Amino acid sequence: MAAVREKQKNHSHIYIAGGRLLFLLFLLAVISGCGKTPPDRPLLVGTDTPTQAAVSPTGTATRGAPISVVSDQSHLTAYPGGTMSLSAITSPFTVCQILLYYGQSTPSKALGLVPRTTDAHGNASWNWQVAINVHTGTWPLKIVATSSSGAVSTTTVNITVTLPPISLLNGQSNLIGYPKSNLLLTIATAPWVSCELLLNYGPGTVKTLRTSANVKGVAVWNWRIVSTATAGVWPLTLTVVLPDGETTGTRVDVTIL
Repeated sequence: MAAVREKQKNHSHIYIAGGRLLFLLFLLAVISGCGKTPPDRPLLVGTDTPTQAAVSPTGTATRGAPISVVSDQSHLTAYPGGTMSLSAITSPFTVCQILLYYGQSTPSKALGLVPRTTDAHGNASWNWQVAINVHTGTWPLKIVATSSSGAVSTTTVNITVTLPPISLLNGQSNLIGYPKSNLLLTIATAPWVSCELLLNYGPGTVKTLRTSANVKGVAVWNWRIVSTATAGVWPLTLTVVLPDGETTGTRVDVTIL
């Protein structure tokens, strides 16, 4: 009996040792599996305004679809205070931004130059007013298109800022009169500019009258002809002065009876 009990005791020790071995093997498998779990990554949400371009496996920025300017739907020549428009085509649902400096150190912040998202056909358009203080000349306008994937494409076109026109509004002017009568001159030009009218209709009648164009670019002079004015047709000189000091001018005739 003692031999049998000893044998049973040895078997119990074997079973216990085997169970412990199996438990250790299970723990090692669990720990090994946890070590292969990929690290947590933030959830990426699609956006129409990515902050950076997509990067290819080579580490370079991915080029987006080309940008085409629709010439017959764009008006890229205007004077300070005038308006411009631009239409462009690229891939659908792409955010497009315009950078326009007019030769200055900071880009224009005109209300119409906000980022636009192209429609389902890839179309986007802008309308804006040229700032009254910009210089005349030809300046680059850059379009930057960024897709939802971050791919970026750019193109550059030229815009032209000209001197403002000076148009005589005949229906609101009266340039024929006698000495001591009143004359009226009305012009259309750029808004908010300074305007000068040089009167000269005979000896001793030289005088400069100054006014400013209103928000619509309309400037008006109303004055009395001096009694010493000489009868005849006399040229009057009109000068428009832009905020940056540039000037443009024209001449109109006044008739003294």
